Amino acid sequence: MSRIAIIAAMEREVAPLIRDWKVRTMEHGGRRYRLFESGDATVVCGGIGAEAARRATEAVIREVNPAREISAG
Repeated sequence: MSRIAIIAAMEREVAPLIRDWKVRTMEHGGRRYRLFESGDATVVCGGIGAEAARRATEAVIREVNPAREISAG
């Protein structure tokens, strides 16, 4: 699949980008994430810190199986 996943800490960091994107909720590892999707891109915000970024990355990989992951922030 040619999807791109963007992982950010907080929604306010990507708010201009995701303003009109579809949003849905998923759960992974006992945590709930909001996924913002448009075309071939998905954005997930996992919280502050390396561990939060790792968990969010694992969640988005499991959910959408992107070809590329980009850490923003």
